[in-house]
Amino acid sequence: MKFLIPLLIIIFGMSWKLSKNIINGILYFIPDGINIIALNPMEVFSVSLSISFLLTILFFLPYLLFKGMKYISPALYNEEKQLIKNILIGGTFLFLLGFILSFIGFVYYGLNWFANFNIEYGFETLWSLSKTINTILSVSFISGLIFEIPIILYYLLKNKLINIELEHKNRLILLLILFLGIAFITPDGSFFSQIFLGIPIYLLIELSIFLGNRNRKV
Repeated sequence: MKFLIPLLIIIFGMSWKLSKNIINGILYFIPDGINIIALNPMEVFSVSLSISFLLTILFFLPYLLFKGMKYISPALYNEEKQLIKNILIGGTFLFLLGFILSFIGFVYYGLNWFANFNIEYGFETLWSLSKTINTILSVSFISGLIFEIPIILYYLLKNKLINIELEHKNRLILLLILFLGIAFITPDGSFFSQIFLGIPIYLLIELSIFLGNRNRKV
């Protein structure tokens, strides 16, 4: 534990160095015609600091998980260890998938929709750096969390904690709720954003239902 603070300082320093590249990388994908500006002297610094803290947490998380697993591992059965491993790997993959798909879909389609909407009303598109990046990252993060639904659903079905037959009978309701939820979390609520996110999530949920049904405990 005595190396914890120096480790955090080193990770934060690396994250600070990367923050500029991440900001430029995000802005690179911003559609043409959208002008990103800093509205106050501290805005760029504030955004860089926020991204640095976020990266520090993300980089430090594996260390915390490793220490946590090492601490509780002696009290777990092999089956429980494998379960945690599967959840961590599957959950990480699904979160990244949802985050990336949302980022691509929202930036390419959502921001274009907003920009065109502003232009139609005769306004120039001058957007704040902090609000633009915060919106993009927030929507992508929430989408990443939504992509965790299939893995949760799978284990609920597998352990017979929910009614599998009920899920089959109400697929249309499930699909409707899913697309309404996506319309709610994406500020543009465009058809492209809903399709871009809705279809992968629905297919993953269908796969979870199938696998949960097949592997459910007797």
